[in-house]
Amino acid sequence: MLLATSYIARCQIETIARMAVMIYPIIFGFVLFLLIISIPNMDFTNIYPIFRLNYKTILKGISTAIFLIQVMSLFF
Repeated sequence: MLLATSYIARCQIETIARMAVMIYPIIFGFVLFLLIISIPNMDFTNIYPIFRLNYKTILKGISTAIFLIQVMSLFF
């Protein structure tokens, strides 16, 4: 791994991009595997309060949050 990392560091951006294309499916597969394995241990009860609201309230909250994020991005 150290040898591959030092080779990538010495080469140009094309080599870094090729290495990312090779490593991305491995990382994605590993994360997907972990998600599938952990499904029996997941606790979905934290989602329940959202579903008691009507959709108009949720959409209003989303639009308010997006507006506030845009306003904050103007200042920072």
